[in-house]
Amino acid sequence: GSREQRFDGNNNNNKISSLRNVLRVSEEVSQALADCRPVVSLESTIISHGMEYPLNVETALSVEEIVREEKCVPATIGIIDGQVVVGLSQMEIELLGSRDSKVTKASRRDLAYVVSKGLLGATTVSGTMIASHAAGIPVFVTGGLGGVHRDGHLTMDVSADLHELGRTPVAVVSAGVKSVLDITRTLEVLETQGVFVGTVADEISDNLASPPPFPAFFSRNSGVDSPNVVTSAEAANLLHAHTSLGLNCGMLFAVPIPEEYDLGDDVNEAIEDGVIALKEYNISGKEVTPYLLQFVNEATKGRSLQSNIALVKNNARVGSGIARQYNDIITKNQHRNMSTQHNNENTALVVGGTVCDITMKMNPSQIGYIPYTTNYGDMSVSVGGVARSVACSASKENANVTLVTAFGDDYFGDMIRQDTKSNNVDCVNLASESSTRTGVYNAWLNSDGALLGAMADMSVFEEINAEALNARGIFVERDVVFVDCNCNIDVLKELTNWTKRVLFVDPTSVPKTEKVLHLIEFMHTKARETSVQTLLVSPSAEEFEFLCSSELLDRGRSTDVNNIDDVLEAAEFMTAKNPFLSLVVTLGEKGVVWFDDTTRQYFHEPADAVADVKSVNGAGDCLNGVLLVSLLRGLTIKESIPRAITAASNHIRGSR
Repeated sequence: GSREQRFDGNNNNNKISSLRNVLRVSEEVSQALADCRPVVSLESTIISHGMEYPLNVETALSVEEIVREEKCVPATIGIIDGQVVVGLSQMEIELLGSRDSKVTKASRRDLAYVVSKGLLGATTVSGTMIASHAAGIPVFVTGGLGGVHRDGHLTMDVSADLHELGRTPVAVVSAGVKSVLDITRTLEVLETQGVFVGTVADEISDNLASPPPFPAFFSRNSGVDSPNVVTSAEAANLLHAHTSLGLNCGMLFAVPIPEEYDLGDDVNEAIEDGVIALKEYNISGKEVTPYLLQFVNEATKGRSLQSNIALVKNNARVGSGIARQYNDIITKNQHRNMSTQHNNENTALVVGGTVCDITMKMNPSQIGYIPYTTNYGDMSVSVGGVARSVACSASKENANVTLVTAFGDDYFGDMIRQDTKSNNVDCVNLASESSTRTGVYNAWLNSDGALLGAMADMSVFEEINAEALNARGIFVERDVVFVDCNCNIDVLKELTNWTKRVLFVDPTSVPKTEKVLHLIEFMHTKARETSVQTLLVSPSAEEFEFLCSSELLDRGRSTDVNNIDDVLEAAEFMTAKNPFLSLVVTLGEKGVVWFDDTTRQYFHEPADAVADVKSVNGAGDCLNGVLLVSLLRGLTIKESIPRAITAASNHIRGSR
């Protein structure tokens, strides 16, 4: 499908995209990126060089947890045995933070050395930006940014972080620039590099000067005016505009430290004393910042360390908010593009449930099902659900198919993703929360493959609602739509306003057939207000019997679904009472009763004889999938039924 440009490795220049060859992206991060969920990258230098063990590891893990709480996926980046890892495991974080580990700080200049030597490496802001960009992660959260060191205009001691921001398009969220640096000159360098710099004003109190000053790590007020002031929502929009323009530089969003942790003048005095100590002990280069931070921590009696931890956690919250809002913008634009694709008149649209089926077929040696004890048989796990099965059946007819459904971010959800992809079905997942459970259907079959009973966990289908469909651009005029009754009644009613010719409904189960009755009543009273010409319902024998017994469709006597003539008469009664209603009743081994939309009469089509039954489960869905595609291609039900029954018979044999 169409995908809007984002910070993706496929859009990198060749030098950076080649880093993919030595990247190892964790399964969690990889899946989140594939699902277009927000990911936030985190550096590892704070683990190896920023704090003592075990506080360093505890802080890193708590920051990851904050990112998760903000509905994003954390991706801590480091180098393990010469491999750049995006999404370190807890064990790998422990390894980088351990006292016994020899870990190299890895900036841009160090990456090749650490990789070639197979060493452990903790990525700095610069190194993390490179790996983040290569992996396709747009937002990176850190503590503080490096910059121009004091007297840097004489020593030329300028952090590689600034140059990286000038060449790598990643949005960096930090508590401004480290207090120990020359902030004025740092901002001048960033301006020269073409880097947007803005202070995030969401949490800034009213008692600060206006415009708010640029934050300085331990202090909310550096004494330097901020170049720009933005909210986190504006930051997300800026990031989107930045990527849309294809600018090959980063952005810096500075987040003031929480007020209760602001060290103010105390930290400035400690820094001045630390700078004197640097000169006294001739400390320079990459050792300057770690030395000064440790000096300040001792001078403030540990307060600066607590402030450091607090600001990193705060940055994680704000940065995750920016990442999530940016991702929402991208997702909405993708949905807009996807809706154009899904709304193609040649695309079969299927709306409804997708589940993982756990099927248990009894062993032929066991005579009947024995309750309250263990029964033996064969068990299989597969992807099913009425809508999914209809979509896959339609796809086998060489049709373009879009399945609109809902499933969780879990093991079974991964099975659904792989299944729809392998069946060439374009899948739109409406589930809004990563904690949602994928639907599971557990069926018990006898040794002949007939259904004995079932149990289901289907709470996820509450996500398939009119509001979610409207947000994804699904509600547009279409010729033919298939929907199952796993959707709520509001979805069924709304689809009558957007379907021009045939709204094809499968009741899915006897209890859910009640929704069909509500829909028929709705269309009967609102016939002139709906656009749909035909409501095509495909009930099983049991679902048809339920329809017949309802007060709405009652013809004064019961219907014997084992008597074909009685089924034909009952179906004709229903359609005579509701002219927009057509039925295709699946009667198992007795075949199908169907409505000829040319003669407006019902006919019976016997089922093909099937000797070797694998399973009858899903045969009706197979039939409906073929019927859906035939209707979409302009064929009549009469022209479609023979082929649909053959496809269902092949499904029962296990040959389709």
